[in-house]
Amino acid sequence: MSDIAYTQGKYEDAIMDYKIQKWDFGCKVVTAISAIITVLSLIVGGVWTAKEYFDKQEQEILAKKREYEFSLYKERKETLYPLCNAAAEIVSSKSLKEAKKSIRTFETLYYGEVGIIANGQIADAIKSFAESLLEYKEGSANSGPPLALIARSSELAIKCKEVLNLEKVYGISQSSLK
Repeated sequence: MSDIAYTQGKYEDAIMDYKIQKWDFGCKVVTAISAIITVLSLIVGGVWTAKEYFDKQEQEILAKKREYEFSLYKERKETLYPLCNAAAEIVSSKSLKEAKKSIRTFETLYYGEVGIIANGQIADAIKSFAESLLEYKEGSANSGPPLALIARSSELAIKCKEVLNLEKVYGISQSSLK
């Protein structure tokens, strides 16, 4: 009988050990799953934070670029309007003598500010006008502007209009500035 009691005690101990092992295994599984979820959360959080950081950086860069482009637009506007006005006054003058003041204004802008802000097609149009102007200056003081100079003035005005078109060049509508 003592063997039976001993065997039954061993059996109960084995069942208890089995339950403890089962419980311990369940806790380890839950702990492992929790650790995996924590690691995944940290990875997802890190990726999300990096994405937000780079999105913010990109937005700041775009804002600075837009601000730079707009300041360049304003500088171009402040230079190209007087340049186009001088060109218009030159071609609308009756003689080279009458156009002297406008020629001086044009040349001052051409050899100064325009060289800083002009590029591409507008630079080509300005250069073409300047070359035609040199030919005109070599002529008689009482002669009127040649047709080539008048044509270059029109081309210059068209190119200035294109460069100063906020909506086309910068995607900014004129009405949003008011």
